[in-house]
Amino acid sequence: MASMLHRRRSFTLVEVILAVSLLAFALVALIGLLGISLSSEKSSSQDIQLATEVSYVLTTERTNSFATVAAAGYGRNYYFDFAGNFLGTNRPAATDLPPAYLLCIVTNVGGLSTNAAFLGANIAAMRAMFTYPIFAPAGSQQTNVIYFNRSNE
Repeated sequence: MASMLHRRRSFTLVEVILAVSLLAFALVALIGLLGISLSSEKSSSQDIQLATEVSYVLTTERTNSFATVAAAGYGRNYYFDFAGNFLGTNRPAATDLPPAYLLCIVTNVGGLSTNAAFLGANIAAMRAMFTYPIFAPAGSQQTNVIYFNRSNE
């Protein structure tokens, strides 16, 4: 009889439902943050890859003769694969492996100008336009444009 006098302590159904609801809400919020962090990581990876490709293109353009890049109508294409490796200046065939992923078109946009700040040095205004992925429909492509000057020094 003495054991019947002690009431058993336990959680009510309302308390259990409330605890499970709070746990489910917290899990949904964490899963939502996971998606954001994954897209941020992908964007960071693409930015790092693009920075490597920009460095390659600008370094290569600096090795070209000034007379070449300053000529009216100058343009050069650079193709890169998905990993950021340079594939060449001619468009690879669709069947080539690895396939081309990014196209950079470098053009002379300003011709020659004389600027006193550069002590009269000739300056060629250049544009590098990076488009990727090149095999995607035009509306799905991303384009970054960089303007830079090439001096005769």
